[in-house]
Amino acid sequence: MRTSKAVLIADLRSSPPKSSYEFSHRCADSLDAGDHLITLFGRHEKSNRHWGTIVTAVFQTTAGELKVFRGQAEDGKHYPSLTHTYPVAQIFERELWEQTGLQPDGHPWLKPVRFEGERQQRMTDYPFFKVRGREVHEV
Repeated sequence: MRTSKAVLIADLRSSPPKSSYEFSHRCADSLDAGDHLITLFGRHEKSNRHWGTIVTAVFQTTAGELKVFRGQAEDGKHYPSLTHTYPVAQIFERELWEQTGLQPDGHPWLKPVRFEGERQQRMTDYPFFKVRGREVHEV
């Protein structure tokens, strides 16, 4: 497949999102099978008068095919983090949390990926990773 071509990999309208817990477990099963996590992202959506977050994960299987999983959670809710077992998910989960507020339970280092909007002015409060010791020097 050429990378410059757009390809429909799934008709998401025909695939209702699963609960956030079922979504997380399906992603874990896919990673256990050796599939490669390409992306994990979320967006706010209103359904049945309630706002929630629709989360989408795209995997490339060991056979080279693409799989798409979708999950749904109410704003401010939690889901089981994949990062503790699958470190490849860490940056995706951190960005998802930062942009939507969806909390990955058990994430080992939940820090913002970037400061967006008004938070750009608060970089002095950012909890940067610190290294200490006699040999450490600033470059």
